[in-house]
Amino acid sequence: MDKSYKPLISNTHYLDGSQSSEGVGAGVILPPPLQTIQLKLHQECSAFQAELLAILYATKITMNFPKEHFIIASDCQSALSAIYLYIQDYSTRNLRRFAATPKLLLQMLRNIKHGSTSTTILTGHGYIQADLATVSKEDPTCPHCQDEDQTVDHLLFTCPTFEYQRFQTATLLGITNICPASLENLPRKKSAWQHLINWTSTGIVHKSKKT
Repeated sequence: MDKSYKPLISNTHYLDGSQSSEGVGAGVILPPPLQTIQLKLHQECSAFQAELLAILYATKITMNFPKEHFIIASDCQSALSAIYLYIQDYSTRNLRRFAATPKLLLQMLRNIKHGSTSTTILTGHGYIQADLATVSKEDPTCPHCQDEDQTVDHLLFTCPTFEYQRFQTATLLGITNICPASLENLPRKKSAWQHLINWTSTGIVHKSKKT
C-alpha cells in the first residue's frame, strides 16, 4: 500500500435530519476532534429540508479546507437525488428561478442569511396559506387582499397590499418592478434581498382577523 495514502474515514461528516412532534431539526457530526452542530428549523419545514440543510452546512465546512478530501455521509436518498438532479428535478423548480445551476446556488447561499422566510421564498413551501391548505383545513386565500390563493408568487408579484414594498425592493435593484425575471438578481444584492425578506415575513406570518 502506498504509504502516502490517508484513509478518508477521519474526514467523514455524518449528518441526519428529522421531524417529530417536538419539531424539525438536523445535526452534523464532524471528524476528530469530534464536534456536533445542531440545527433547528421552522416547524412547517420537512425532514427533507432538514437533510438538505445539514448537507449544506457540512459542505460549507469542507470548503474551509480546499486541499483536503472529505466524505459527507447521508442516508437520505431523496436529498441526494435532488442535489444530483438539480437542473431537471421538479422539486427544485422554485430554487432554479433564483439560481439556475448548482454553482450559482452555492454562491447565492453564501450571500444570504438563512431563516424560515428565506426557505419559504426559495422553495415555495412553508407557513403560507396555499401550502398549508394542502395538508390541513386552512383557507388558501390570501388573508391580506382576499383576491387570490396566498402562494409565494402571489406575495412576490401580485398582492396589492405589498405593492409599495415591491416597488422599494425593485428600486434597490435598479429596476421598475419585481417580476419573475428579476428573481435571479435578488440574492446577489444583499440590501434588496433583506428588504424582500422583511416584508414577505410580514405577509407570511400575519393573518387578518375575520370580521
